[in-house]
This record gives sequence, C-alpha cells and structure tokens, in this order.
Amino acid sequence: MCTGHEHFKDLNLPIIEVEDFTKAIFNLGRYIRRFYKGKVITLTGSAGKSTTTRMIYDVLEQYGAESNLNLANTLVAICWNMTTFDIDKKYWVIESSIGHGYVTIPDIAVVTNIAAVPLKEGQTLEGMAKAKSKIFATMRPNSFAILNRDTECYEIFEQAAKEKQLQ
Repeated sequence: MCTGHEHFKDLNLPIIEVEDFTKAIFNLGRYIRRFYKGKVITLTGSAGKSTTTRMIYDVLEQYGAESNLNLANTLVAICWNMTTFDIDKKYWVIESSIGHGYVTIPDIAVVTNIAAVPLKEGQTLEGMAKAKSKIFATMRPNSFAILNRDTECYEIFEQAAKEKQLQ
C-alpha cells in the first residue's frame, strides 16, 4: 500500500495505491476489528506499558495470543499490527500510547499509571489522564477496567470507567 506507485513498479509486487495512507491504515484496522471475536486487552499509561503488555502476552500466549510487542503503540502502528494479527487467536494484547480505544475496542482496558514524564509544554497531568481515559470510549458496559489506584489522577480514570459502566 502506498500513495505513489512509481517507487515500487519495478519490484513486481501487487500495489494498492491510496490517496491517504494514514486514513487507509486506520480504516483497515477498524475493519479487521469488526471481525475479531476474541478478547482485546488494551494497555495505556505513562510508564510500564511495554513490560505489562509483555507479561500479559507471556501468560496468554499458551492459549493463543497476538500482541504488538515491537513497541508500535501509535495509532497508525496499532492499526497496521491489527491487520496482521491472526483473527483466530483468543486474545489480542495491544499497547497503546494514548488510549486509542476507538480503534481497538477493548474488552479489558489496563491503565498502568500517569506521570509527568512524557508531558509536553503546556500539558497537564489532568489533561493527559483525560486523553488516556478515552481508552474506555468504545467499551461495552460490564467490560473490565483495570486501574492503578496509586496513580496520579486516579479519580479521572475511575469516573470515566463508571460513566461507561465498566467493572
């Protein structure tokens, strides 16, 4: 998939030319998620995401799991990875930099913590917590939110989870 096929025409490979690569990958990720019937566990937070993702994946691998263990946790990378995941596996374990629940549609959302480490100029912990709490946005009622009660801004996550009627 590309926005201009001229660089690839000599490779003798199938080419899908799109107008907007990011939008195309996003749409592919959302499309494949509609067909996946297993459980999606999406993790976000300021620190500990990769380690926690790895630990959950290591436990679930024996039951059939896929994961973005290569630290590809941005929106485009998550969507790209989802298009390569085996839809017959029971679990997808997805690390997300900022939540991206509207793409992964988690059955279980894990928030490791919130810290000032990745804050940009003018950004607040509360603002970051609100952004990361969007992980709950598309979750169905009675799905699960796993929160770190000791994290900064815990109340923001707790309130967002309650609003979605999460356990």
